Amino acid sequence: MAKRKKKGFRFPFGLLFLLLLLAIPLLMLGSLSSISEDLPLVGETQRMNTDAAVRAKTKLSDLRKKLKSEAQTETIVLSEKDLNGMLAVAARAIHRLHGEANVTPVEAQLRFTLDLPENPFGRFINIRAGVVPSDYGLHLAPVYVGQTEIPGPLALKLVETLLQAMMKDEQSSAILQAIQSVDIQGDRVTAVFQPLPNLKQWLKPTFRQVAQQRAGVSPERLRFYFAKLCELDQLYPHAIDTSATAYIAPLFEIANKRTAAGASAVKENRAALQALGIFLGSPRFERALGHYRTGELTECRERSKNVVLAGRHDMVQHVFISSTMQMLGDSEISFAIGEFKEVYDTRGKDYGLSFSDIAANRAGVRLAEQLLNPASAARAQAVLARAEQEAAFFLKVSDLPDEMPQREFERRFGSVDDPRYHAMLKKIDERLDRLPAFQ
Repeated sequence: MAKRKKKGFRFPFGLLFLLLLLAIPLLMLGSLSSISEDLPLVGETQRMNTDAAVRAKTKLSDLRKKLKSEAQTETIVLSEKDLNGMLAVAARAIHRLHGEANVTPVEAQLRFTLDLPENPFGRFINIRAGVVPSDYGLHLAPVYVGQTEIPGPLALKLVETLLQAMMKDEQSSAILQAIQSVDIQGDRVTAVFQPLPNLKQWLKPTFRQVAQQRAGVSPERLRFYFAKLCELDQLYPHAIDTSATAYIAPLFEIANKRTAAGASAVKENRAALQALGIFLGSPRFERALGHYRTGELTECRERSKNVVLAGRHDMVQHVFISSTMQMLGDSEISFAIGEFKEVYDTRGKDYGLSFSDIAANRAGVRLAEQLLNPASAARAQAVLARAEQEAAFFLKVSDLPDEMPQREFERRFGSVDDPRYHAMLKKIDERLDRLPAFQ
């Protein structure tokens, strides 16, 4: 049975990207031995549950809307609970990072602990950064990396330097000057700011450059595989469902022949997978990575809604959006984004968390891992080239619990940290392990 279409969600990559960029110069101010410590500042981040997911989604959507506003000024109010909800979502994407927010009348402080791999210095890097009340502009409290103190004005200057490296000076100045005032009452922070309707356009060149570097695919190779998909698409009727295998197998058969002729299996797989990500996943990837539809390719259809896995088009989207995200990021982030959306969906009456969606996300991540790992790239490529059935690379999902609203999910599986939830993930992973493409 076809699954009802869910409303899409766009993850705020820009916010996460800026947070990570902010940490870089702070860590560069001291050697690992001087900033690492033996004890964590933050033990555990708040668990991501439906409340945390809804808070994060609501506040980030509100902020995005107000940034685009044409008003002279806008106001955003964030409670300590809101901030901790956002940190709970972020912690699912970066497992070694723990964070918590603490709002007092004198400072809204964020605390982070990064759990380091084994090293001779210290187990943890602890960071404290905060905003203080101000009648004019943005004022930072002293930032601490371990025991190293960075005065607030210097930390703000570091942020300015980073922004200037990413965009034009006048754009970075507009961002820093956008905050008009900051007020703290109880556990709530109120910021008055000037909207920045062009912020997305300012950041787009930097994000595109990062995405292209992560993708690591030459435009010529990507266009070659995308053109092959467009040719294949002309062979099948668009009015009836067609299995994704009809696109995947011929595409990787071509990749397999090019590899046999001396090409790199990883490079061919990367280009083929990225072409599938645009064609079967989302055309938004093309806008993020650069425009590849030139010449005759502009006539290729944008949305292949009749292409299915397990009889469902949404399964195709989950697989190839996740596989492309894996190419651009890593498995933790790719899975966390999908998981966040599923947990957020439990708050609705008409849909909820679906383990079939989570399974498809994990299949996409695993597919990218196998195809892009030099040790398994050629073997996985050969399996896909010979695939006659979806079972070569896609698992059974029809018996997985689906569309559970919040109360049902919490009754049956508790939370995303509950052993019952992890048992379901293990069941999904065991099914993936048995598929030929992943063995």
